[in-house]
Formats: sequence, C-alpha cells, structure tokens
Amino acid sequence: MTEGFVFYRSFYEAIKSMPDREAKSMLCMICEYALNEKEPDEGAGLTEKAIFALIKPQIDANNRRKRNGRMGGAPAGNRNAEKQPEVDCTEEKNNQKDKDKDKDKEKEKEKVVSPDESSSGKKTLGEYNNIRLTETEMDRLKADFGGDTDEAIQYLSAYKAEKGYKTKSDYLTIRRWVIDAVRRQPAIRGSPAAVVPTQYF
Repeated sequence: MTEGFVFYRSFYEAIKSMPDREAKSMLCMICEYALNEKEPDEGAGLTEKAIFALIKPQIDANNRRKRNGRMGGAPAGNRNAEKQPEVDCTEEKNNQKDKDKDKDKEKEKEKVVSPDESSSGKKTLGEYNNIRLTETEMDRLKADFGGDTDEAIQYLSAYKAEKGYKTKSDYLTIRRWVIDAVRRQPAIRGSPAAVVPTQYF
C-alpha cells in the first residue's frame, strides 16, 4: 500500500477517448492497483483489461523504485549498491603537498651533484659527454672487452650526438652492439654512420 503514484500523460491519452463510464472505471482500476495493489475484477471489459495490461508494468516499475529507495538505494546485487569508501579530501591534499615538496627537494639535490656524477653513481663519459656508466659497469666492460671499451664509448657518444639516438642503458647498448660495430669496422673507427644496430629495432 502506497500513499501516491505517478500518473503519466500516456495513461491520460489512453483513457480520454473512452466513454465516461468506462473512463471512470479505468481510472478507479489504475488507482486501486497503484495504491492498494489490487488486481482488476473479472467483470472488467476487454478494452479496460487491454489498457490496464499496458499500464501495469509502468506502475510496477515505479513501485519497485519507491521500495528500493525506502530501503536505502539500489537493490542488492546492483553495482550501484556497493558503498564507496569515504575519502578525507583534506588528508589527500596534504599528502599530495608532501609528495610535491619531496619531489622539489630531490630536484634541488640533483642540482647540487656535479655534472660528472649523479646520485646513481654514474659518470658522464664520451667526447660529447652523453654516455653514462657506473664504475662497476666500466670495470666489467674493460675486463670483458679490453681496449675496445674506450673506442666503443667514443663510438656510441658520436652516434648518439649525430643521430639523436637515446638509450635506457648505455652499458647494455655497448655490450649488445657497439663493441661488435667497433670490431667489425676497424678502418672506420669512430664513425657512427658505418654501422646501424638494425637487429635491435
């Protein structure tokens, strides 16, 4: 039993063309069902039953919505029914400000470090100062490749400067293809245009 219901224009349009007696009966039938959930009597006419059959699903849907709203929202199982955790916006803003301050401090620290050495311990090498290797990486390269290491560093430095080539790890780049390029081109050492690492693209 409800205290009210929505009466749509489409209900009115369906009923207004009926004779007055049938229209009154139809209105009472709709109100009885919507307010008291009472189905129409068996004695209702065919026209009234047909119109009621078209109106009933809308009344049922409205009543379900109303019941769900009284129970606190969407029905169980509906993804909208899941409560979202409340977020304290002020705390989140403060955390973001702290993160921004930390980033600024890190940037300041990087400025203080000399250009030859960063906080990661990498040194800047090569003719164009664009090769970055740690002491350990440099030692490994020299142990594995000997004198070719210095030539490989110069070769990669020139290659990066000339071609705009970027690497995530100069150490791995030297190991993967630069040493081979230097060894295969003894006559053209130092010329970055001689060998292009196509197999790694």
